[in-house]
Amino acid sequence: MTSRESKQSVGSIGDPNRAEMTTLSVKRMVICETGREAVARQVSDDQDAMFSVRRCEKRVVSGCMADPFAMIAVQRRVVADLMSSLADDQWAAASLCEGWTVREVAAHLVMPFDMSLPSLMWRLAKARGNFNRVSDDYAKAKASAPTASLVATIRSNAEDRFTPPGMGPEAPLTDIVVHGLDIGVPLATIAPVPAETANTVLEFLMTSKATRGFVPDGRVSRLRFESTDTGWSAGSGPMVSGPAGSLVLALTGRRIGLDGLAGDGVGELDRRLN
Repeated sequence: MTSRESKQSVGSIGDPNRAEMTTLSVKRMVICETGREAVARQVSDDQDAMFSVRRCEKRVVSGCMADPFAMIAVQRRVVADLMSSLADDQWAAASLCEGWTVREVAAHLVMPFDMSLPSLMWRLAKARGNFNRVSDDYAKAKASAPTASLVATIRSNAEDRFTPPGMGPEAPLTDIVVHGLDIGVPLATIAPVPAETANTVLEFLMTSKATRGFVPDGRVSRLRFESTDTGWSAGSGPMVSGPAGSLVLALTGRRIGLDGLAGDGVGELDRRLN
C-alpha cells in the first residue's frame, strides 16, 4: 500500500515524448479514455494544473472498465510500459516517495507478487507490525534486481487479483495509480489514467478503509472535494477543487498536488499535510 508520503516539490512537468521541461502554469496533461486504451496528450492551458484527467467523447461500451480488477490490469501494463521506456539515469532519479528512487518504487510494486502472505506476516511480526518498515526494507533490497526483471514481473502479473486482507480491489488500484505518478511526475513522463479509474481511486480515498495505509484519519473530513475534469465530488465543508490527478496526489500526501488545487479549503488541506 502507498503509505509513504512526499515532502518534495516538483516545479514542472513535461511532454512525455520530449526531454525538455515546461512550467506547470502553461501546460497540463490531459488523459483521454478511448475504448480500452488510455491515450495521453499535452495541451496548453491558462489554468494552473499539474495533471488532468478527463473523458473523451468516445465511451467504453462493453463496461469492462467499471471492473476495478480490469482497471488494475490496465494501469499495471501502462506503468510497465512507462518503466520500460526509462533510461538508466531515470531509474536512479528521486521519486515522489520520500527516500525512494524510481527503482525502489518499482521494486515496491512487485512486492505483492514476490512475497507470500505467510512471509509478509512473519516480516510484520519481526517489524512489530510496522508495515512501512517491511515495505521499505523489501523495496531497497529488491531494487538490486535487473530493471527488465522488475518490469516483466509487473507486466506478467497485470491481472493478478490479490487484495490485502480486509481490503477490496480499490486498494491495489490506488497503489498502482499513485506509484505510477510517483515515478512519472518527477520525470515529466505521466502514465495515463482513464477518468473512471481516477474517480474510483478518489472515491476510495474518502473511505475509512483508505486510512489503512493511504490517507491518515482526519485528512479528508469536513472538506468538500470536486474534480474539475471528471465530474467526481464528495464531502462537505470548505471547497478543494482541481484536476483529478492533483486531488489524488494531494490526498495521498504528495504536496505537489496542491499546486493544481483551488478553493477556500486548500489552506486547511495544506495544514493537514504538514
